[in-house]
Amino acid sequence: MPAASWITARSCEPDTRGAGSGIGREMARRFHADGVIVNTASVAGLVGLKDRAAYYAGKGAVIAFTRQVAVQYAGTGIRCNSICPGTVDSPWVGRLVAAADDPEQALTGLVARQPMGRLGRPDEIARAALYLASDAAAFITGTELVLAGGLLAG
Repeated sequence: MPAASWITARSCEPDTRGAGSGIGREMARRFHADGVIVNTASVAGLVGLKDRAAYYAGKGAVIAFTRQVAVQYAGTGIRCNSICPGTVDSPWVGRLVAAADDPEQALTGLVARQPMGRLGRPDEIARAALYLASDAAAFITGTELVLAGGLLAG
């Protein structure tokens, strides 16, 4: 692997280091019982797309880590799940669109690949995380909640 590719591939480390910083162990130490961890992964961790290996590998690692923590700490009352958003109308996506040669075409292209015909909204992602953290999700652990407007359905 060329050095530049290796550096790019290693850019997934913040995803895995951030999620892998001993969160389950720390929650068990501090709270001795019930707790909820909701990791932010991405639909990118569940599919592949050309030329995005490092990002997709990092998000896949967050999903795998979430499952491991769920199994490791389920007996302590700690639940661990991940949310997997698709393309969301966020500042990051806004910057990508603005930087495109034709921003209007870039946005149209992003929307066109969404089966629901629109981008996700940040409040929708936040409500999903709140649901997973709530008592309504008390029997859910070790899973991904995909918020991608049907992207994986077809």
